[in-house]
Amino acid sequence: AAFQAPPFAMVAVVALRDLLRQVATTYATAPCRKRAIQVAVAVLMWLMTAVVVGPFAANPSATGSTAVLLLGILFVWTPGLIAYAWATAPSAAAADRPIVRSRVALLYDKYFGLNGKYFGLKVQASQLLSVVLQAWTRLPLLGVFVSVHPRLGPFADLGYVEYYDEGGSPSAPIFWTIFAALVVNALYPAVLLVQRDAFWSRRAVAVVDAALDLVYSAVFFFA
Repeated sequence: AAFQAPPFAMVAVVALRDLLRQVATTYATAPCRKRAIQVAVAVLMWLMTAVVVGPFAANPSATGSTAVLLLGILFVWTPGLIAYAWATAPSAAAADRPIVRSRVALLYDKYFGLNGKYFGLKVQASQLLSVVLQAWTRLPLLGVFVSVHPRLGPFADLGYVEYYDEGGSPSAPIFWTIFAALVVNALYPAVLLVQRDAFWSRRAVAVVDAALDLVYSAVFFFA
C-alpha cells in the first residue's frame, strides 16, 4: 500500500532515507560495507513490493490497463521512490552537522511533542477524531464488502475470482478486525496517558498509534 498512494509513498521515502542515513552513520569508516548494506536495503524493499504485487501481475486475468498499472508499480514507481530516497539521503558527514530547527518546530515540541505540555490532550483529540472518521466511513463500507463478498479466495485471486458458498475463507474477520482496532483506538489513550512511567505515557502511545495505522492500511489493502 505504501507504493500505491502518494501519502504512504512519502512516508516510505522518509523512512527509507532515515534508514540509509543510519547505515551511513554507523558504517562511516567502512565504505564498502556501508554501500553493500544500503544496496541490500534497497533490494529488499523492492522485493517486498514484488511479493505483494507479483501475484496480481501474474494472474491471467490481469490484462490491459490493470497489467500496465501493476507492472508500473513494480518496475517504475517503486524503483523511482527507492532511487529518490537513495539520492537524497544525508551522508555521514551531513548527519554529523548540528540540526537547525525552526521556531515552529521548537514550539511544537514544547507543547505537543512526546514530552510536551499538552501531548496528552493532543493524542486524545486526534484519536477521538480518528475513531469518529474511521467508524463513520470504514465500518459501513466494510459491512457492504462483507455482505457482497462473504468469502475470499487465495491472495492472487482477489479482485478476479469470486467465492460464495464453497471455497475460500470467510471475509467477516476483516470487518471485526477493523472494529476491534477502533475499540482499541478509542480506549488506549485513557489507559496509557495516565501512567506515571514516561515509557507507557509517551513512547508506548506512539507505538500503539503506529501499529493501529498499519492495521487499518493492511486490512484495506488486502480487502
